[in-house]
Amino acid sequence: MVITLQLMKRLLYLAFLSFSISQNLNSENNYISKLIMEVENASRSGQVVWAEEFSGLT
Repeated sequence: MVITLQLMKRLLYLAFLSFSISQNLNSENNYISKLIMEVENASRSGQVVWAEEFSGLT
């Protein structure tokens, strides 16, 4: 099987795109983890946390 240069470029582009998307999904999960940690810390110390959602889904 011969892999042409054009096919190789497409495969590299697809790999780069998939890595970029996976990193973006991970960062969203990181924001949620940080919010959970802040709410847990506030609960332990008796503080109140105000959080608003701006996604437009509500």
